[in-house]
Amino acid sequence: MSNENSNIDVDKIVRHWADTSEEDFQTMLSLYNSKSYGWALF
Repeated sequence: MSNENSNIDVDKIVRHWADTSEEDFQTMLSLYNSKSYGWALF
């Protein structure tokens, strides 16, 4: 698959994952600490 014909903005996707990772990690810790292990793993 050629990137020049793709409508996918890979940089935007990477930024989204990097920007939201800390909040996701904190959410996981909260779920883990509340013993909601299944959701913490998800």
